[in-house]
Amino acid sequence: MRKLLLWACLLMILAACTSPAATPTHLPEASPTPPPDGLPFITASAPVQPTTTILQPSRILLVAPSGADADINASLQSTLTELAKPAGIPVESRSSLATSDLDGSVRLVVVLPPFSGLSDLASQAPQIQFVAVGISGLSTAANLTVIGNTGFVPDQQAFLAGYIAAIMTPDWRVGVLAVDSPDGQLVGSAFENGARFFCGLCKPMFPPYYLNQEIAHAAAAADGQAWKAAADLLIARSVQTVYIDPGFHSAELLQYFADAKLDLLGGTAPSEALTPQWVATIRPDPSSALRQLWNDLLAGKGGQQLAMPLLVTDTQSGLLSAARLRLVQETLDDLANGSINPDSLPSQ
Repeated sequence: MRKLLLWACLLMILAACTSPAATPTHLPEASPTPPPDGLPFITASAPVQPTTTILQPSRILLVAPSGADADINASLQSTLTELAKPAGIPVESRSSLATSDLDGSVRLVVVLPPFSGLSDLASQAPQIQFVAVGISGLSTAANLTVIGNTGFVPDQQAFLAGYIAAIMTPDWRVGVLAVDSPDGQLVGSAFENGARFFCGLCKPMFPPYYLNQEIAHAAAAADGQAWKAAADLLIARSVQTVYIDPGFHSAELLQYFADAKLDLLGGTAPSEALTPQWVATIRPDPSSALRQLWNDLLAGKGGQQLAMPLLVTDTQSGLLSAARLRLVQETLDDLANGSINPDSLPSQ
């Protein structure tokens, strides 16, 4: 019995040693399930890193070359700064402009005379809006807007001054002191036209009488003391209201007329001492045109042309009543829309 048990154990051990080795089971690789008909396979890939574009801050350039009108430049600087502030756009003033200045950060360029070559610069930078203020002879383009393509309209200023002088001065005793130059001749004749537009022949009822040119007109050089003789001529002709050509920049001249008790009209704001005798200031007002165009310019819409607006201001003395100011505004509107030509003489 013991031998039989021993042989049974040996047979079991031999059977275990001779059984085949277990082979590893390999699962078939899962093939992708095809998507529904018409849809592409979507495969996973590494995430794409977003690119960062660094935008340059926008800028506005105000270009006032040497010889530009200082008062108009200051007015435009103030207006541009006010308009651009809500958008956070800085305004830079400069005296020159070249193609190299027109980088991707420049959004708007406003240019004063005397400046040449603006059309060429605008054509080289079509992404920038340009505004020409008082530069004569320019044509508009898709990115070039023109305010006052005939300049700063000194003839319209003088015409309006003549009209104002005539409506407020007894016996039409009005006069103009103009610079002795071709532009000054234009100022003198436009002033006379403005006065005659209101009073016709403007013949005074009381002496002194003058057979020729009842509207007193004197001319003098813009510098030096030549103006004294011209001023004395107007005073001798009993002028009570005088318009001083904006080409004169002499505080002494203005005070000379004030000392002679004349009422004054001019193109620049008066000093405090002159305010009681100051009827009004008549000056170009491109800022009002710029306000009208502002939204379009920021939206990249250019190519407009506007007449140069005029502004009647500094009327604190009260010499020009509210009723007369309404008449002045009507005449100003007619000048702006071309209904009145300041350079044509009325029939007499």
